[in-house]
Amino acid sequence: RRPGQGGVMSTPTPEAESLKDRGNELFARGKYGAAIDAYTNALDLCPRWITPMKNRALCYRQRRDWANVRADCERALSIDRDDMKANYYLGLAMIGEGNHTDAARQLKKALESARTQGASIQTEIWRMYALAKYFEWAALASKRKAKYDAIEAKLAAACGVEGSAGATGSAGGTKRRAGSGAVDDPMDLTMEDAGPARDGVAEGAEGAAGAAGAGGLGPGDWNTVREMLDAVRREDDRSDEPPDCFCCKLTFEVFRDPVVAPSGHSYERVAVMEHLRKVGKFDPVTREPLVESDLRPNHSLRNAAHEWLNAHAWAFADIINPNQELAEFTGAP
Repeated sequence: RRPGQGGVMSTPTPEAESLKDRGNELFARGKYGAAIDAYTNALDLCPRWITPMKNRALCYRQRRDWANVRADCERALSIDRDDMKANYYLGLAMIGEGNHTDAARQLKKALESARTQGASIQTEIWRMYALAKYFEWAALASKRKAKYDAIEAKLAAACGVEGSAGATGSAGGTKRRAGSGAVDDPMDLTMEDAGPARDGVAEGAEGAAGAAGAGGLGPGDWNTVREMLDAVRREDDRSDEPPDCFCCKLTFEVFRDPVVAPSGHSYERVAVMEHLRKVGKFDPVTREPLVESDLRPNHSLRNAAHEWLNAHAWAFADIINPNQELAEFTGAP
């Protein structure tokens, strides 16, 4: 048993190899049911061979049979917990099941493996990670908005003014950013809570509302109350743009895997590699000679950009179109 492994993987027999190859041919022709049967027969011969497990999971993905995708991936990961594709497909199954928090965690693991291996699937995994993170934020933001609206109504009553829940200046957590692919209003995706830190803020405001009910607030306090409400809502305000230093000059998106050139300019790895292959061996900004071996990973920039994204998860909608991407998981197979 190797480190990081859950057990010994089966060595495929020639017959199992033939069945796996047959499954691959059927999959390529869109015959997913027959391909599933071929992979299942291969697994009957070699129960701990993870390749047909992952291939069968891919067939189930085409059918949006997320329970079976999950089952095959979990089975594969019980043998090799670091397998990139098994982690990736499991993350997709979790999105399909609406479990976006666990999906993001699983997809991050797959993304780290893909980065280590230099796998071309990195961009695809990144987009699905962005989808999971965006809908994780949307669910939490929806719950926070409902809680803040309720508190605002209580405080408005305490101040003796007519409340305007959800519409207090920059408090518009549902406001759409210009040019964003974000949905107009974060949907409630049945997450359990809005986060302990923000719950504490909300509970403190509820306590203030209760104290105000004893006669502590009046109409003259309403502007101050609105400023306080705006402050707690601001974390979900989508009007901010990502800082320019966190955005690639080629993709105009927040960095996923930046590399730095000798000129000091940083670029998204995939984008600058494509530039070098298709446009020419020169720096996109300075036009100085540039080859792949000149590029170095910019870990500090990557960490800072990802930290900003995680703190402003609504910005993941600039990487993907949430509703369009989600259709893969909810539409008819």
